[in-house]
Amino acid sequence: MAVAHVKSAAGSNSTAGTPNDIGIVGAIPDTTKNASFSYTASATGNAVFFLINWGANQTVTSPAVTLSATGWTLTQIGGLVNGGVAAGYVTFWWGFAPNTSATTFHAVATGTTSATGAFWAAIVDEFSGTDNSNPVDNSNQGTGSGTPTVSITPVASNCGILVATTDSVTAVGAIGGTTATKGGDDGSADWSEYRILTGGAGVAQSCTFTGSGSYSIGVVSVKPAGVGPTIGSVPSGTALTVPAFSAKFLFFDNGDFSTGS
Repeated sequence: MAVAHVKSAAGSNSTAGTPNDIGIVGAIPDTTKNASFSYTASATGNAVFFLINWGANQTVTSPAVTLSATGWTLTQIGGLVNGGVAAGYVTFWWGFAPNTSATTFHAVATGTTSATGAFWAAIVDEFSGTDNSNPVDNSNQGTGSGTPTVSITPVASNCGILVATTDSVTAVGAIGGTTATKGGDDGSADWSEYRILTGGAGVAQSCTFTGSGSYSIGVVSVKPAGVGPTIGSVPSGTALTVPAFSAKFLFFDNGDFSTGS
């Protein structure tokens, strides 16, 4: 089955944050730094990816951000990414949709928040046709200033490439030299984009957006279903053993024979 991008959703608590289709409202409480949003998956079993951004007027410290939702198992991709005051702190997550019910997701950060208020946002992208045990084929993260850029080398062929960044984004960029398709847009210049590759295993893919200023960026190659282990590798948790056996053999040569065991 081919991997396919199903839909995107995004929002922020900024007054300029339109569109906002995941129900983010209000500022982050200064003491608890709890935030929430709503998302409804399109199909049970689809792989859903999340960017969580805690922006200006905040300092996030380890263990940084947690993301949870009733019935969902959510796994962080990589670590905390800090692109500076403007780009903010970013974490990336994924989970398989356990149902198609509207679900409230809770993001909690540790650290400090300015009394003058703080920015936060979430971007969600959903894929079908992914590996049903772990859809993350490979991943990478980065920070910088100027054109948001990150690179990834897929392990498997025919992966989906999903990129998300916090920045002053004005347009999609390119993935592997081909113009990407826009994904989520929180209305505050933070976007995601994607491309479905044909082949591409072992080929580095440079990923960009059109933007400026400081940025935090992450990319994941989304593994399609039906991809087996790499030739010459042993799947994780699999032990190779030499079976115990006995063999009997019989040789014929010009009417002569011998037996042995």
